[in-house]
Amino acid sequence: MKFIKDLTQQLDPTWWSSCSLVCFSGTSYPLLFLAAWQQKIKATTSQRFIVCDITKQDVSTLKGSLGTSFLGESCIYYLGDISQLPAKKKEVWELYLSSYTGPHCLIFFSDKPKLVTKNNKAIAVELPEWLNQKEYLEFLKLCWPAQDYARCRFLGNAVSKQYGRISLDEGYLLGHYGLLLGNNTSEFMDNWVEAIIPNEGSLFELSAALLSGKRNDFLHQYEALKDIYPLPFWISFWSEQLFRAIYYVQYKKENRLSDAKQVGFRLPFSFLQKDWRSASLNKLYRSHDLLYKIDYDFKNGGSEVLLDNFYFHML
Repeated sequence: MKFIKDLTQQLDPTWWSSCSLVCFSGTSYPLLFLAAWQQKIKATTSQRFIVCDITKQDVSTLKGSLGTSFLGESCIYYLGDISQLPAKKKEVWELYLSSYTGPHCLIFFSDKPKLVTKNNKAIAVELPEWLNQKEYLEFLKLCWPAQDYARCRFLGNAVSKQYGRISLDEGYLLGHYGLLLGNNTSEFMDNWVEAIIPNEGSLFELSAALLSGKRNDFLHQYEALKDIYPLPFWISFWSEQLFRAIYYVQYKKENRLSDAKQVGFRLPFSFLQKDWRSASLNKLYRSHDLLYKIDYDFKNGGSEVLLDNFYFHML
């Protein structure tokens, strides 16, 4: 459980003065967990904590801030997920970060765990895709104070025994439910847990049908799953599937096989093997943009029926 030790040392306020770069890495970006971890770091350290969205800020302006300090003040900058950057911009940032030595401490996520291995001022923290029961309980103990952990461990044990493994984001989210439930977990496990932890086999069969344009197969499978998960889940799930599909197709066409293998994680096997060849990048891009519009409209009072437009467009 090296990652638990790596995270534990970050809760020592004196630790941050010893490094200039902290690179979290993994197969996918654990949004919920890393957002919560930012708050935990901010509460622990006395250094100023600054959050920047590296995907939206001008490169030269941000580099200017990262390369200078006011009156010798050293800050902690959280830059987000550089894996989301376009290829050329990502290369620029990867080169810059791999040799960064200060004056501040930069935190970022990358899907390339070896990015900072040659920088002696850098710390690499590899986050696991899945936690087993022992890892999950240690994870809960790390995220919550002792009295809160004493309550959420009951649900942690129940979920681990039923599913065998759990992702960082699912585990963090369930920790909040565990705080409320204490040892009264039976009804939650019987009626609610499946709405939070997806049945991945069924979901990826559904994704395979959608990405291959098999209308009848998709509609038949979707009928059995559509009411299990709320619209925000579907938007998040399809957004990730399309994002990975877009880059997988692009990398395969450019013969960037190593990059394709990394981004293809969590895509259906049939798409990885053959369906990518017939996929239209333009259609995938437009469908991905449509999901953002649906998400915006739903958050502003729109109906869940909006998601049908996405399926109509894809099929």
